[in-house]
Amino acid sequence: MTLTMVRSSVFRAACALFLALAGGVSDAVAEQPVVVELFTSQGRNACPPAEAFLGEIAREPGVIALAYHVDYWDYLGWTDTFAKKAFTKRQEAYVGHADRSGIRQKLRGKFTPEIVVQGQSSLIGHDRLGVAASVGQHGAKDAAVRLTIAREGRSITLRCEATQSGIGPVDILVATYVDAAEVEMPEEDAAGPVP
Repeated sequence: MTLTMVRSSVFRAACALFLALAGGVSDAVAEQPVVVELFTSQGRNACPPAEAFLGEIAREPGVIALAYHVDYWDYLGWTDTFAKKAFTKRQEAYVGHADRSGIRQKLRGKFTPEIVVQGQSSLIGHDRLGVAASVGQHGAKDAAVRLTIAREGRSITLRCEATQSGIGPVDILVATYVDAAEVEMPEEDAAGPVP
């Protein structure tokens, strides 16, 4: 899974493109899904419940759920088999930019499990009520960019239109991902210490 940090208003359009391409759309205006990103680590005992919760969120219509395994907990003794430095950098890009007003604790740096909704709202990864409310709020917002997709044979034509004023350049991203994967972990390593 590799994605580049973009402005949240255009991130919706990029993900809509991704969904449309995966579905083989011939000519359509892509819907504007809500993107839910979980920053997680196999070595943290608070992460498996958040990962299970992300699996539930992924089944919701209109939601794109992505898990990014970070590498900064690997020193605890379990090397996360899915962790990548790029995922840690992605999470670091949200620090100081995503709204953390929904978190009761005063968290200043990166942490796991962290859920970022629509590139804007940061929440603790097992805060079911907070995440559901945030997904609902972002899903109710009008899209800042309308993306029209047309496929003809092997060619794809995209048209992006700003639906609100003040929208700058648009970046369109295409991502590859693993739909689901599981790793067996020894019991003593699965719990890991809680820093």
